[in-house]
Amino acid sequence: MLSEQLQETLDFIKKFIGQNGRPPRLKELQSKLDITNKAILDRLKNLEKEGLVEMPDGVLSLKIKGYENDLFISYTNSDKEIAQRIFDHFAEEGFRVWKDNMNLNSGDNFIPKIFDNIKRSKTFIVLLSQAALGDSKFVREEVACAKKLSIDNERPIILPVKVRSDFSDKDIFPEIASIHYFKLTEGFKNEELMHLADRIHTLAYEHATTPQSHDTGMRGVVEFMKKVQADIEEAIKKDPPPTKDYPYIEIMMSPIGERKEYKDQELEKLVQDALVRIQGWGGDRFPPYYYDYNQDAKFMKDWIKAVDMRPWPQREWGLAYWAIDKNLNFFTKSVLREAFSEREVLKGKFSVEWLVFDVVRPLIFLKKLMGLTGLKKFQFSLQYHGVKGRELVILSSRRAGLFSTYQAEENDLQYDMEIDANKDLKRTAYDICFEVLTIFHWKNPNEQMLQRDIDVLFDAERFPD
Repeated sequence: MLSEQLQETLDFIKKFIGQNGRPPRLKELQSKLDITNKAILDRLKNLEKEGLVEMPDGVLSLKIKGYENDLFISYTNSDKEIAQRIFDHFAEEGFRVWKDNMNLNSGDNFIPKIFDNIKRSKTFIVLLSQAALGDSKFVREEVACAKKLSIDNERPIILPVKVRSDFSDKDIFPEIASIHYFKLTEGFKNEELMHLADRIHTLAYEHATTPQSHDTGMRGVVEFMKKVQADIEEAIKKDPPPTKDYPYIEIMMSPIGERKEYKDQELEKLVQDALVRIQGWGGDRFPPYYYDYNQDAKFMKDWIKAVDMRPWPQREWGLAYWAIDKNLNFFTKSVLREAFSEREVLKGKFSVEWLVFDVVRPLIFLKKLMGLTGLKKFQFSLQYHGVKGRELVILSSRRAGLFSTYQAEENDLQYDMEIDANKDLKRTAYDICFEVLTIFHWKNPNEQMLQRDIDVLFDAERFPD
């Protein structure tokens, strides 16, 4: 058993690393413990003998033995202020964070130390921007190192974080191009960092508790997404959109932990049983157009896909794509219901009713999947793209002034979360919808009406009045 003095020293070192992302220096130990330098060194040597700390190169190299970083932040100098904000937030949340300007000392051989700390990190986040992807040799090398380690050692888990919108997805390093990135809006708010923290907690600690099954699942998601992206690109080549920046919604669901495998006929029946059939005006099915409009789903090797690219009556071009594989990794990408026709009331706009509809349908589908399969946890991701400058219009005076419009100030919005059997999905749908409405500057939506719309969709699978 440690003496009271050694335990006090060890506790302080752990707490300091958690809050600052680096070990305390001699002066900081002296200030806190109020003892001489010699007494501090004696305590550290005794902790080293106990196998609790390491000091390979003296006090400046002090480490808690077996003590890993929760998070490594890779960034370019142009994004250092963003990186610092992220570092500060996660340090306050209790993460052990490694970031070069906070953890390197003068005279360090920094490249080996950086690579060593990538190896010692549970999660590696890389901040994506044009500068990071185009000009930063160090970011590229750190990503390559993290990718190799993740393949060889199942660590670190890699999470790209888009912090600027000044680059194209095709510019992302090939090592991480297939990984679904987390999006922070420029000038992001603290709420977005809380969502990012939730995502990292999920990735890091689910991996720590079920490393084999979770990692196998993540590799399965990556392979599935490669198929999906190639399939969508092929479809769009045959019938290209009228504009490059068309507005769309992407949704991905993937089991966490326990996984099951379904054969073709089992998978077909499962999707049919989980199918969401919304009744009433504007009612529709989810997954979109499943066995509808004379369009059949196609059975590929180990997965089912369906794509409908016919325009809506009020559109010039349409896309409704979905795919699911034998392990229940599910993906859909659909153009938002926005009118282009000169004669339409909704020209260049889309309605709040359809926004709620697009959020709620996949959550009902996921709830049914969980009930039918007995799987208890899923990762759920929803992303809007291409909505900046477009308008949300109100078609019912009960929600706001009739034909009131609200213009989006952001181009993208991403929502990532873990969903289990105990989660209140109505509340989840409400939170997502409310967050989406904020990017349209709709500051005071009718909250009761929004909750009623969600209740009607969940409880009756009927389009709200």
